[in-house]
Amino acid sequence: MFVVPGLREKGHKGVAAAMCCAVMEYCLDEGLDWIGGIQETYWLPRWIDYGWEVLPLGLPQDIDGTSCVAALFRVGPDALDGARIAAGVSEPQVVHKGPRRDFITGRVWPDDGAQMPDARDDADPQSGFLL
Repeated sequence: MFVVPGLREKGHKGVAAAMCCAVMEYCLDEGLDWIGGIQETYWLPRWIDYGWEVLPLGLPQDIDGTSCVAALFRVGPDALDGARIAAGVSEPQVVHKGPRRDFITGRVWPDDGAQMPDARDDADPQSGFLL
């Protein structure tokens, strides 16, 4: 997700906040434990305000004049709740239409209202890796 600096809203409400909720909803629904990427350090206080567990993977680096850092975020119900509260969002932001492909296993699930099983159900309990 990228928001042009000149269009960033003040505070935690707005499109960027709704997108943060949507990302956390999607990752939680897919059974992910962590997400991450490279982002501007500008965003770190927002993630902390959401109550997210943030794990920087090193020191910030300058990328084309912008301070950036690689970081991981723990995915979980508390993280989603924190983002929703801070953003003032109470309804789900992700709407599924049509068949869904499981992010981890690649399996396709029909659009029949059936709940996809937790992706961790397919993990080897000893290693945590998908079978």
